[in-house]
Amino acid sequence: MAIRQMLSTSDLFRELAPELREKVADLADRRVYEEGDTLYEMGDAADSLFLLHNGRVRFGLGVGNRPDSGGSVMFPGSVIGWAALVEENPRRVATSVCLEDSVLYSVPGKEILALFEDDPRSGYRFMRRLAMMITRDFMSVMSV
Repeated sequence: MAIRQMLSTSDLFRELAPELREKVADLADRRVYEEGDTLYEMGDAADSLFLLHNGRVRFGLGVGNRPDSGGSVMFPGSVIGWAALVEENPRRVATSVCLEDSVLYSVPGKEILALFEDDPRSGYRFMRRLAMMITRDFMSVMSV
């Protein structure tokens, strides 16, 4: 139930047709992390997108060879790990660490992309919102 509610209110997913959101929800895997756990590190293979249900996650962006040159704190409702939606050999561009006990939903990026192959119009709108989210996130990190 929680993942369906999250998807219906998420900036990224809420405009998808309800049946498409249901398919994404069916792909989601609930994961529990403890304070200090690392979701992923810069350079790791990016296979899943995360939706933060509760807790806080630090998103540390690397620039050049400095792994923690900027970052931000992600709160419930945030989408983390968008690199999983890059088709060709996606890699993480940041390190994400739980600042407190957290619950996240993991959704395989390749499977989200496969859903969009069946509904290219929805995929296009989703990717436009994703591009705006990435730009906003990078701009906020770079201004820190």
